[in-house]
Amino acid sequence: LKATLAPGGSVTLFRTSSPGRILGLKLGPASAFAGADRDILVRMYWDGATEPAVDCPVGDLFGYSFGDPAVRSLLLGTADDGANYIFFPMPFERSARIELVSERAGGPSVEVEAEVVTAPIGKTPDEGRFYALWRRENPCVKGRPYTYLRTTGRGHVVGVILQAQGLESGSTGFFEGDDRAVIDGELAVPG
Repeated sequence: LKATLAPGGSVTLFRTSSPGRILGLKLGPASAFAGADRDILVRMYWDGATEPAVDCPVGDLFGYSFGDPAVRSLLLGTADDGANYIFFPMPFERSARIELVSERAGGPSVEVEAEVVTAPIGKTPDEGRFYALWRRENPCVKGRPYTYLRTTGRGHVVGVILQAQGLESGSTGFFEGDDRAVIDGELAVPG
């Protein structure tokens, strides 16, 4: 699918009203989403939900670091050909929609190309759903841990992409501290 995303507009990359699962999403060119602005978002909705399960700046979803493509892994990243990719399974019971949303106030339109690979196998009762959210705290509050996820219910955290920068270039003192995962009220992963 080739599409033109106008400033302040949106474009639907994929929509279905049948059960299934997304096996992969490719979105490019990577240069269209590069830069510090984070003003083009990808939103994914499962089963008629009004709130998106995925709501992220495009670059951050695919592992950009400070506005530039930086990740190349089995599950997500940016390929040599400039296409971003994600291969996490994303099952749904009844429907799915993927859209790009521009929060730009002006400037030129963005030409994008997308490929969505699907299978007609709906979400089973024992499967979870795919969620990806973007959060920012700038600046962080000194002395208070930054919480990147607080949730209830069953599930798996399969990844966190954290970008951090000190007030002075090259200064990494802010890395002094611990990362911790508390599961069911108990410290499960001490950093």
